[in-house]
Amino acid sequence: MPTKEKTYHRIIFTPEVIQEAVEELRATLSGKSEMTSQILTIGISPQETWRHDTEEEFFADYRKGFNHVSFEQIYRTKDKGGSIEIWSISNKS
Repeated sequence: MPTKEKTYHRIIFTPEVIQEAVEELRATLSGKSEMTSQILTIGISPQETWRHDTEEEFFADYRKGFNHVSFEQIYRTKDKGGSIEIWSISNKS
């Protein structure tokens, strides 16, 4: 299966842009796959990272600022048993 990766250096997307992209992805994958796990982490400093249980908690802390951040969702396709990993990592410099 082909894969695509795109990197945006020194760009911090607003929570609304990330949420819109996630909604588009979910709509595209609707009925074809299901999300099996989600990893939402915010690094307050290089030594301190928080892992969140919900997108609401994640975006509340995201709005406060961060050192590094990761938003990852793993989907398993129903027809082929593969997985799609969607993730975004940004670093403040």
